[in-house]
Amino acid sequence: MMTKKPSYEELEQRVKEFERELEQYKLKQKIFAEKKERYRDILENIEDSYLEVDLEGNFINFSNSFCKLLGYSKEELRGRNSQEFLDTANAEKIYHIFKKAYKTRKQLYKVSWEYIRKDGAKRWAEASVSLVNDDNGNPIGFRGMGRDVTDLKRAEAELLVVKNQWESTFDAVPDLIAIIDKNHQIVKANKAMADRLGVDTESMIGLTCYEAVHGTKEPLALCPHSQLLVDRMEHSEEIFEDRLGGSFLVSVTPIYFHDGQLYSIHVARDITEHMQMENALRESEQRFRFLFQSTLDCVVILDRELNYIYANHSADDYLGLIDDTIQGKNIKEALASFPEFRDLWIKRLEKFFKTEEPRWTEDHINMGTEIAWSESSLSAIRDASGKIVAAGIIYRDITKRKQMQAQQEQLISDLKNALDEVKKLSGMLPICSHCKKIRDDKGYWNQIESYIRDHSEAEFSHSICHECAKKYYPDMDLYND
Repeated sequence: MMTKKPSYEELEQRVKEFERELEQYKLKQKIFAEKKERYRDILENIEDSYLEVDLEGNFINFSNSFCKLLGYSKEELRGRNSQEFLDTANAEKIYHIFKKAYKTRKQLYKVSWEYIRKDGAKRWAEASVSLVNDDNGNPIGFRGMGRDVTDLKRAEAELLVVKNQWESTFDAVPDLIAIIDKNHQIVKANKAMADRLGVDTESMIGLTCYEAVHGTKEPLALCPHSQLLVDRMEHSEEIFEDRLGGSFLVSVTPIYFHDGQLYSIHVARDITEHMQMENALRESEQRFRFLFQSTLDCVVILDRELNYIYANHSADDYLGLIDDTIQGKNIKEALASFPEFRDLWIKRLEKFFKTEEPRWTEDHINMGTEIAWSESSLSAIRDASGKIVAAGIIYRDITKRKQMQAQQEQLISDLKNALDEVKKLSGMLPICSHCKKIRDDKGYWNQIESYIRDHSEAEFSHSICHECAKKYYPDMDLYND
């Protein structure tokens, strides 16, 4: 059977169809060439590195940036295998990455590994990896797009160190610290706070601060965090919390995190011991002031410029001040009415601040209308560094005591003199056995009445005894007996 020959018109139609197909093919070729050129241009100029390898890891195609990444030229890299630029650990890592991409048929994102450059430097790369198939859908290799992330890795490592240091510091601080959001919820709490509440830090996250700390259903009336949420300013309050067993100075500081939301750094410092010390100091100061003002001794404190910092009532009374005080005045002004007393103490204090030697003195000085006696002690008042910043003086008016001592000494002297006179007639006296004359300490013999009169206050009046009257005046009846 003979095949019918196409007609001229049919042939002409087929030629036209062929020409149209040829034009479409040429157009596709052109488009493909343009795309290929654009692809090559992108591939050559893209900053990220592009790589294609076969199933064994041999380089098939790669970008200029990939060459720069490894530090080799294209000619040096052509035909090389990826294993040549990896150490054992990273070669194993790449193998598992390719294996996963092969099995899952899915693109893997942000996989990273360490590679070795031509100069021997080890650097980090991060890439997306996917499987390459032929037209029939059979796997023929892998492609990847990546970049050098060494600086990022280093920054992350440094950030991790800083983060660990911050968290270590955060947990090492003895103050109770928490980060609280605008809803009063705890975002983070340190170990000291968790330990004080008898819980772990993780269990505190999400709790409201007033629930966790105070055991209440709403914030306290003086809650510093509530005040911060209103004006976004720092606040602090002293709060006693029985659940925590003490008094705390609570301060809050506003802070904005990356999400732009307002938070507060909540710091609670245990001031229980401090408060106890303050109370003890206050009581001690009250006792000191009581003793300071109640003592009859004059107590004053002067600074190095000789200004009276403190002066008790007795000091003012000693100087005759009724409605005035020397406190706050310079010694030159305060003692202007007592120049001798003033000059003595100015000289004494100036020497004291140079030598720093404490001293005790007794003074006999003109105090205007009278001569006064006083005894005083001078001692140093030092600051925390040990430097003398002031002088403390305690002095006492001993004028009356001195007067009484003088009177006592005079009385003792008088008694002693009287005793000496009495002693003149005591002891052994040499007396003549016949005439009864007494020999004095100079060897002279004296009538007994003359000796006694000279050595005592006795006076004699002459008379005659019964026996002598009978003997010498027998004719006279002097006693009528």
